[in-house]
Amino acid sequence: MNLPTINSISRLAARAALWLLLCAVSAHAALGPLDKWTRVHPFPNWAAAAFGANRFVTVGELGAIQSSGDGSNWVTHASGTAAQFFDVIFANGKFVATGSLGAIRTSVNGTDWTLASS
Repeated sequence: MNLPTINSISRLAARAALWLLLCAVSAHAALGPLDKWTRVHPFPNWAAAAFGANRFVTVGELGAIQSSGDGSNWVTHASGTAAQFFDVIFANGKFVATGSLGAIRTSVNGTDWTLASS
């Protein structure tokens, strides 16, 4: 039987905290009169999020990559693929996004993405 390791549990907890933070920041930006609602969730369907290099990064459907320095203002970045991204991490000084059909993109700053081979 394979039991979860401390690293996998820590990573899961960190991702859950990041998702909660992103949702809280988005929800906070929407606060105002209750008779007027504003959509502040500009993302395609999220698949994963990561934080590194003082930047939040999300990835998702159709090769979507977005980043934010404050969690409220988001910028879409070209990934050069229409593949579905499933995951993104920040490790060893760079972001790595992985997806369907072997799609892998890397970035040191979360804004400029390059093709990487598997």
